Amino acid sequence: LPHEKVFSIQVGDTLFRLSGASLSSDAPSYFTHFFKSQRHSNFKEYPVLYIDRSPEVFRDIVRHLQGYYVVPKDAYHFVYLYADAHYYQLPKLAKLLFNSEIFVRIGSCQFNIPRELLTKPGDSPNFFTLGFSSFFASPQEVFPGTRGLIRPPAVAPPSVPTHSNDLFAQLLQALKGTPIKFESPEHRDALLRECRYYHFRGLEQRLIPFAISKNLLTGREDISIRLKDFKPQGASIENSDTERRTMEYKRPFVDDEARELVIQVEKNEFILRAHDVIAG
Repeated sequence: LPHEKVFSIQVGDTLFRLSGASLSSDAPSYFTHFFKSQRHSNFKEYPVLYIDRSPEVFRDIVRHLQGYYVVPKDAYHFVYLYADAHYYQLPKLAKLLFNSEIFVRIGSCQFNIPRELLTKPGDSPNFFTLGFSSFFASPQEVFPGTRGLIRPPAVAPPSVPTHSNDLFAQLLQALKGTPIKFESPEHRDALLRECRYYHFRGLEQRLIPFAISKNLLTGREDISIRLKDFKPQGASIENSDTERRTMEYKRPFVDDEARELVIQVEKNEFILRAHDVIAG
């Protein structure tokens, strides 16, 4: 579009006037396609483009087209912007929002989660990256089965209403590197259950109770963990020169070296043979 030309777009009950330079800043788009198609019409001036969408959301899209960085205010604002970025076929804005913070409501609170926080070893892929990748990967996947509709359907922001926002806030702090002060064994177990739900496997291993001690008989270090925290992928059988077979263990995604394993068994748990544990 001619950069010096001014184009009129009415969204809802509000008229916007944008330069060709602004409209061309994120193109090809619904706007550039429409006005280019009118170039050889009999009108001396370009016609007004009428769109029955929200002028409030469009104001932020105008700021984006004018070169300003648009930051979603909350989960609803994010969904509205993302839906209209696809509706108006704005590839740069859609990509910007796809790579922005993850906006989600946990319990009664909203969280803005930096994506880089969810890429640590063992913590990715997880509940959020998997959900957002499949939900926001393309217009067809954002609004499946809507080809031919005149507008996208209403979409609610991602939410997990049945889980604790307090526990999730503590997990976020742990992902940032802040140590968690466990109030009780029950508190630790509640956090571990949340780790498993959100698929934070690496964080789970960092939060399980364990102890490392020196075995005076073998001169090697032991690692002691609860049976319910045992992960088969962390175990291996080691044969020594004395034909003594030992099970070695390192916490997945956390430990670099394996240590001789000591399993803590509670009264209501069964003791399994080493090869049964590994096979299971």
